[in-house]
Amino acid sequence: MVILLIIAATVLAAISQFMLRYAMMNFGELEIFKMESVLKAISNPWVIGGILLYGCGSILWLKVLT
Repeated sequence: MVILLIIAATVLAAISQFMLRYAMMNFGELEIFKMESVLKAISNPWVIGGILLYGCGSILWLKVLT
């Protein structure tokens, strides 16, 4: 069971990184000191999905560690 959790956590982390990369490749340059640019980036569905998947993977990883 632990092996399956490790695999699932790793796969979720990898997919989330691809989602974030895809989102930012289509977004262009992020101007971190302009709130409008930051809000536009974090409201992107690919960014939201990537963050959610990364969070799910992190929760699974915490379960593996316990």
